[in-house]
Amino acid sequence: SMFLHMDIEHIFSNMVILLFLGGLVEKEMGAIRYIALYMLSGISGVLFTFISEYITGEYVYIAGASGGVFGLLGAWFAFALFKRPVTRLIKAGAVAVVLIFMIVQGFRDTSIASYAHLGGLFAGFIGGVIYCLICIKKDRNRGIYED
Repeated sequence: SMFLHMDIEHIFSNMVILLFLGGLVEKEMGAIRYIALYMLSGISGVLFTFISEYITGEYVYIAGASGGVFGLLGAWFAFALFKRPVTRLIKAGAVAVVLIFMIVQGFRDTSIASYAHLGGLFAGFIGGVIYCLICIKKDRNRGIYED
């Protein structure tokens, strides 16, 4: 479902976000880690949706890259929390406000598979935290970590 979209507006909005946010995350993590994070976030979004459907008995159509996109937002939030260089100008609070707004909007619109957003966000944030912790450890070992 990550590669299917409902209409041209849907795919266009996802591609615009991927163009800007994806480029920033890829620059920080590198191409291979970026692709892995994006794919795992998208798969996590689908799994969260399946679990919510099983629990609630309410089934939704899912299509779109939103799980992967929210995964990139989750990773960006982790970067902001852990002061990665790519996020020096964007504070964690600003990222959190955007995330809260997007999640609330998703749950208000019944045509959106909001659990796909949450699943992607969760996977992206965990992936971002792991990435940051590994980078911090490497920086400390080289004596260049800044608090």
